[in-house]
Amino acid sequence: MEGLSSYARAFLGVTSKPDVDKIENLSPPVSIDQKSISRSPRSTAGTLTEVYDYLRILFAKIGVPHCYNCGNVMRKRNNSEILEGILSNPYRSQIAILSKSEWGSKNSKEILRQV
Repeated sequence: MEGLSSYARAFLGVTSKPDVDKIENLSPPVSIDQKSISRSPRSTAGTLTEVYDYLRILFAKIGVPHCYNCGNVMRKRNNSEILEGILSNPYRSQIAILSKSEWGSKNSKEILRQV
């Protein structure tokens, strides 16, 4: 029942829970009707079935980001670790520094020059 959308649960009657201790190897059912729904052209199967919201929560809580090139786990680094990684590159090698920045501030160009 928890896997169904609130819209689908409204059509089901209230039933009592079965008297079991453990259920294994039972995958949750997903049924999607292939009909035209005039909600939004950007709707997907995930948004229509409300699975999308649960997946966002799941990946936000237990998701671990990995590098798409090498597959290594990505982790947060402090300033000294970042500088150490940059300086470990060969002399005159090209690097790209990407950062979130407030480009509307008055001193953003000066900060970039200092880097």
